[in-house]
Amino acid sequence: AGRLEREKLTWLRDDLLVAVGGVDARFNEGSGDPSDERTMRIVIDEAIKYYRDYFMMPLEPGIFLLVFGAGGKTGQEIGEIVRQIQATVSRFCSIPLSFVVSGRFRGADNIKFQKETVKTILLEQYFRGNKHFIVHRDTLEQPDVTLGDDQLMQLDEILYLEERNIIAHFDEFFADLAQKHLSKEWFQVLYMEIVMFLKRKIKAMQLDEAGIFHDDQPYDIWMSFKSYEDMKAYLVEKFIGIQKELKKSYAKHSLAERAMKYVEERYREKMTLRQVADALFVSPSYLSRVFKKSTGLHLFAYMNRVKMKHARELILQRNMSLQEIA
Repeated sequence: AGRLEREKLTWLRDDLLVAVGGVDARFNEGSGDPSDERTMRIVIDEAIKYYRDYFMMPLEPGIFLLVFGAGGKTGQEIGEIVRQIQATVSRFCSIPLSFVVSGRFRGADNIKFQKETVKTILLEQYFRGNKHFIVHRDTLEQPDVTLGDDQLMQLDEILYLEERNIIAHFDEFFADLAQKHLSKEWFQVLYMEIVMFLKRKIKAMQLDEAGIFHDDQPYDIWMSFKSYEDMKAYLVEKFIGIQKELKKSYAKHSLAERAMKYVEERYREKMTLRQVADALFVSPSYLSRVFKKSTGLHLFAYMNRVKMKHARELILQRNMSLQEIA
């Protein structure tokens, strides 16, 4: 509370609205050089600094968040500010923007949920081919599905499981979705988010993307699906393809494989980077560098992942208390 007062952010306790903006060019097929988004944000600040009760932050390339204090303001007033931003940035930066604006809500604790919901609507609008739009969430139905942090963590984990476990995961995942009678548009959003997740992982692991996706254009592939089973089969194929590329990488960098085996065998112990490096007869810095290059993960992150995997297995067995597991 004291910090909010010092930084003149007490308005975050009251009624709020969020708007998630997108740079249209980021979502065009074959778009050229990315726009200067830093300059764009400076122009936005200058255009609406008189409003005072707001802040702006980038979420990812091409997408940013605006949070407005809505106390004493109508949704129409804030909608006008968003239109002003859209027109000003188009005029001075030649950057077409689109926005989705939330309904009114109360308190900063709800910003994350509102942000994720509104961002998902923005992506759906782009997938439908819309550009240069301002959509108010109040005029739309509640989104059916979004790929949250828990689902992303699960996808990250199954990359390291056996092929049959990958298939089983997607069978269960799609069986759950089938019970919700979701629209085709939301399956498209889900598909694109998973593909983008895989492409980010491939880049982080320094794998050969062409060997996995070939010349696939995600939107064209989506249009070729005749059923959601086609979509499931395609995603399973890509996950297994990444596994094959990972195995090739491990063959080139067997040190990482040995480090993984060492951690798996001693996950109950307190381990340090130096301890693992000494056991493998290399320097800590060299081990850290090679492990990150081979797997896309820092060794500490992998250690924690192994511990969490075994902890989850023990919890499911229900033979030990949480305190004993910890």
